[in-house]
Amino acid sequence: MKKSIGLVIFLGMVVLGGTARADVVLMEPVKDNMLIQTTDGSLSNGAGDYFFAGVTGSRSVRRGLIAFDIAARLPQGSVINSVSLVMTMSNTPGGVGEVPIRLHRLLSDWGEGASDAPLGEGIGANAAEGDATWLHTFFPAGLWTTPGGDFDPAESASTPVGGNGEYDWGSTSAMVADVQAWLDDPSTNFGWIVLGTENINVRSAKRFNSLQNPNASTRPMLAVDYTPGSGVPCVQVTDTVGLPIACAQFQGAFFSFTLDFAPNPTFPDDLIWMMNFGSLTILESPTDSLCLPVADDASIPVPCAEFQGLQFEFVLRLLPIPEDPNNLFWRMDFNSLIIK
Repeated sequence: MKKSIGLVIFLGMVVLGGTARADVVLMEPVKDNMLIQTTDGSLSNGAGDYFFAGVTGSRSVRRGLIAFDIAARLPQGSVINSVSLVMTMSNTPGGVGEVPIRLHRLLSDWGEGASDAPLGEGIGANAAEGDATWLHTFFPAGLWTTPGGDFDPAESASTPVGGNGEYDWGSTSAMVADVQAWLDDPSTNFGWIVLGTENINVRSAKRFNSLQNPNASTRPMLAVDYTPGSGVPCVQVTDTVGLPIACAQFQGAFFSFTLDFAPNPTFPDDLIWMMNFGSLTILESPTDSLCLPVADDASIPVPCAEFQGLQFEFVLRLLPIPEDPNNLFWRMDFNSLIIK
């Protein structure tokens, strides 16, 4: 077909040198919680706006838990180049200065239930079903091997935290190794535990904004710089230049759909695709196929596509077309195009 020939000619004329482009994905946690030191494991804060790390005025320890769904956001076979975690510290007790806040890799799975502490949230709330507590991985049945959480004694990162504001952890070789392992084997991904100074005689707790915080700009954010590996499966572009997306992930939900090639006279020099709403299917979980991470701005990175024997990678950018507001269109970002 004419449009197929046009695409082949266009791609054949593109000359790009050098190594594969590295990409960066930003992601919020999929869950977080707070461990509150008690003898009976009765307190938690799964649905709270905050979690603490350190020792509170009641002279008991608080520890944060945080996890990210790496496998849902990065293509399998990718190589992790760097990892950075940003968290916002929003409250510190008077007289408490700068203290180190450490990340350690968790070794057991854990839960985030519906418990929601009042006021400043440091005291916690009665644990709900599925909550992590000082004793429980999943309240009321599952237990940590060691009260206070099962984690690698070697720290993955440490940052000194003083006054209120944003703080950054990483990139460190240990954080890179953690995320690479979680991508390669998602069954080992339990996230990090956030530890403060735990001298029981010294008040030291720092409060961090959680996934549930109403101020979205202050929620934890993980930045992962990665290079798609050669083993990434390819999207097979059809003879009519359609893009069948077997799995895409957006804000925790999974979909499959087809993008139909859509030449548009308004943008004659662009390659444009339109959402085929009849093909849109909600998936209960990621499929075994490549699951593409859809960014918050609706851009779609395609790490590998194959058309008539030619392999390439590119990013699709959402393209508003005023004369057709009821449809969704994406255009190829030519600056992102790499012929493999």
